[in-house]
Amino acid sequence: MTQAAIEAIIEQYEKHGWTLRRVLLSSPAEEPIDSQEPSSKGIVVQLSDLDAVWFSRTSKPGRETWELRSLGDPYALDAFLDDQMSEYERDELLRNTEDRMRQAAPYRHNN
Repeated sequence: MTQAAIEAIIEQYEKHGWTLRRVLLSSPAEEPIDSQEPSSKGIVVQLSDLDAVWFSRTSKPGRETWELRSLGDPYALDAFLDDQMSEYERDELLRNTEDRMRQAAPYRHNN
């Protein structure tokens, strides 16, 4: 996926009120994801076996929706986080969502 395509995805989500939170890349990016340094905006960039981005937005009071968007194809999964959850519970829910994307990957590419 090209840098321009990734930036188009980010722009589309931001236009609809989503905030870029994390970037998962299978190899280090040759260029920054954004013109500003991602870490300066509170965005976590990490090496992963997935090429995907996490966005979040408030879905209702006390609740936040996080969406994991694949960078390889138009596929996304949502995770719903409650303000009452511990940091550990939040991270576990996000990891489980990433695992669901990994499990779905072979089926998406074979259709």
